[in-house]
Amino acid sequence: MQIGQRSVGPAHPVYVVAELGINHNGSLSLAKELVHAAAEAGADAVKLQKRNVRAVFTQRELERDYADWIGGGSTYGQYKQALELPWTSYEILIDEASRRGVDLGITFFDTASVEEYQARYCDIQEKK
Repeated sequence: MQIGQRSVGPAHPVYVVAELGINHNGSLSLAKELVHAAAEAGADAVKLQKRNVRAVFTQRELERDYADWIGGGSTYGQYKQALELPWTSYEILIDEASRRGVDLGITFFDTASVEEYQARYCDIQEKK
């Protein structure tokens, strides 16, 4: 079986995925640093997370007071939204990972995010 350019399976080395999650804290520059660090450490892939905050959380959860974070907002919804990278960052990170020789994967938390990804990026990948 193939993942990206790598063969995987019993006769091949372990395929290492560095879970970046949302540890970029919504910062593209930090996300790039994490991609670089994963590549330097020998990871075969990096994985991010993407969610549509309004699709994942209830209105009550989004409006809940959340003053325990430093980020300029006072609700849990503002906090969670601040952790999300904008869609424009994903194309940049896909290219960055490719330049570093690692695959990039994304865990989607909701259907809206999958559909948005497909609308934005599937044509890009098909054209390359």
